[in-house]
Amino acid sequence: MSRRPDSFSPSPSSAASPAGSSAASPGASSPQGEGAPAGREFSRPIRASDIERAPRQLRGEATEAERAALARRFGILSLESLSYEAELRPWRDGGWRAKGVVRARATQACVVTLEPAPETIEEPFARGWLPARSLPEAKAKPDSEMEVYLDPELDDPPELLGEEIDLGEAAAEVFGLALEPYPRAPGLAEAGEGAAFSAAPPGVEPLTDASVHPFARLKALKEGGEGSGEP
Repeated sequence: MSRRPDSFSPSPSSAASPAGSSAASPGASSPQGEGAPAGREFSRPIRASDIERAPRQLRGEATEAERAALARRFGILSLESLSYEAELRPWRDGGWRAKGVVRARATQACVVTLEPAPETIEEPFARGWLPARSLPEAKAKPDSEMEVYLDPELDDPPELLGEEIDLGEAAAEVFGLALEPYPRAPGLAEAGEGAAFSAAPPGVEPLTDASVHPFARLKALKEGGEGSGEP
């Protein structure tokens, strides 16, 4: 099954889409089917050669099946929603730049209790794609390191522009990086950074470093003997 391109809505200044382009509603994204590339659970490809070089607004939303696949990919309990909105515009010599925001609602396992820890994500992003002719050549340094091309307009170095630009995969990557690395259940989240937690059952004194020390029991017996009044 061939992949369906991401739909787009040209800006007022742009001309009509070329013949043969997707006829979906303006700005709406088409869910990806069985033809999605391996490792791309949320794929919204656009053929770079099929779109006119003019700014356009894009948006996409993951389907239930795509959200389930992404939850497995990132090792979280569930992904309730994931969407993106972005402006794609021509950039530099033959390249493209996408600037927008990723929104999501996800649930991870609490690192303390393993209970569900919901979170809401709204993460801005800026990605760029350049053809090979526009990418600066990496020059080897004496210490074998390579120069990294950075651009102040982007979050990361620009990617090599291939046949397609996949904003769905870009949104998935932004989402994965924005996930809370140490999620905590709602009750624990309000306790603050310095709070201490115990997994001991109610009424049971939690273990401490002092209580498991080899001489802790001997010290307790000695203190008990001194306080009993015995000679």
